[in-house]
Amino acid sequence: MSKKDFKTGLNTLIGDTSTPEPTTPTSDPKEERATFILPVNLHDELKAIAYWERLKLKEVVKEALTAYIERYKAEKGDLLPIPERGK
Repeated sequence: MSKKDFKTGLNTLIGDTSTPEPTTPTSDPKEERATFILPVNLHDELKAIAYWERLKLKEVVKEALTAYIERYKAEKGDLLPIPERGK
């Protein structure tokens, strides 16, 4: 009597369990993903603005940061590039 191969039967029930190939991001290649730690109340207020303005949270954050950078440049002039380490 031969050994039974239960893997094929199990794979048909639960599908392929191999690790999938990484997918390319669907976001704009000119964008960069970033993670920030924010106070809870600030995050809640940003989410509320996004909800009531029918915008994505990232759009509200982008608008706020753009306004901050424009104000900064108006007060202090153009931004200087960050120097490379070790030079």
